[in-house]
Amino acid sequence: SEELEKITPESLYSFYKELISNCKFYIYAIGDLDNNIFDKFNRFSFIGKDYDGINYEIAQREYIKVDKIKERKEIQNINQSKLVLGFRTNTTHIDEKYNALQVFNVMFGGIFTSDLFLNVREKNGLAYDISSQIVDDSKVLLVYAGIDSENYKKTVDIILDILKNYKKGNIDEELLETAKINIISEYEEIEDYAGESLMLLIKQDVISKNLSISETINDIASITKEDIIDVANEIDIDTIYLLSNK
Repeated sequence: SEELEKITPESLYSFYKELISNCKFYIYAIGDLDNNIFDKFNRFSFIGKDYDGINYEIAQREYIKVDKIKERKEIQNINQSKLVLGFRTNTTHIDEKYNALQVFNVMFGGIFTSDLFLNVREKNGLAYDISSQIVDDSKVLLVYAGIDSENYKKTVDIILDILKNYKKGNIDEELLETAKINIISEYEEIEDYAGESLMLLIKQDVISKNLSISETINDIASITKEDIIDVANEIDIDTIYLLSNK
């Protein structure tokens, strides 16, 4: 709130001028549109400006080696403890291995038949819920779980053992195919929704990777067991965080 109080009409206008002078921009239009739709934007002085010389870092490129696992615990007055594991993946959305990482994530903790869900929640009853998620531009994969604090160590051990099994090549090929079908279905649905199509176009422009949906689907369909083992072996646990009531 203190930072918001510092904003004045003058500082806001100054930021606006900096924004239109130094930032690339794209204009998208989807739907039943008049061919002259873009003529409406000609009144803006920045239309037609050459931004080719402006480069941005759109993803983490630095390789960060994990020398020591960091553990942090905090206490609050809550009923259910929150466990978060942060992994370094060495892969972002601009890398060729990204689709393989997407498939790995779905297998690992992205769906109800994932290894994390079945082993941690269903078989061992250690979590109320558990899932994994890729942070696209930061070479990070996060695992979230709601647990009882007394199950902290056992839950972490099982999660890390599951990752070790992937690295050793213990891949459930039926789960691999299920994960690919799941991701492919999501891409096939994109064309049915203007908002989803727009977000895909924006992402592709940002990362300069203009693959069609059919090309992306074909790439995902071709992901092999070996591709999953490859990306798994580049994933290392970096941080373990627990928020509990004791």
